[in-house]
Amino acid sequence: MSEDTLAKRVAELRKSKGLSQTDLGNLVGVVWQNVQNVELGKVTRPRYLEDLARALDVSVDYLLSGDTSIESKGSTNPFSLVAVDQPILPNKDKDMYIVSVDKGEQLYLTNSANKEAKVSQIFIGHISSK
Repeated sequence: MSEDTLAKRVAELRKSKGLSQTDLGNLVGVVWQNVQNVELGKVTRPRYLEDLARALDVSVDYLLSGDTSIESKGSTNPFSLVAVDQPILPNKDKDMYIVSVDKGEQLYLTNSANKEAKVSQIFIGHISSK
């Protein structure tokens, strides 16, 4: 790996945040092997580059060139990915919530509320700001 590459920057940022390749893959929405391929320099312009930058809390420009500062893009919330059993389309007129209910218990909704989908997995990785 050369001195200053996308591969090196991704690996260093991932490690500095205490993330495994699997953790970063889950945050980005890819398998860990995709992260490994970036870190090995096999992939130099991944299709998920914007998601990778967001998960690492840096700009795409920083990942690609290293020329810009490593300043946060302003994200102060943890990044999380929720996988559901069916697609959910965004609706600007609705607020979305995730609630948990003990198995066997009933979830009661108001007349205007709808069950959109059942959540099958939740991946949460905390990205701390410096």
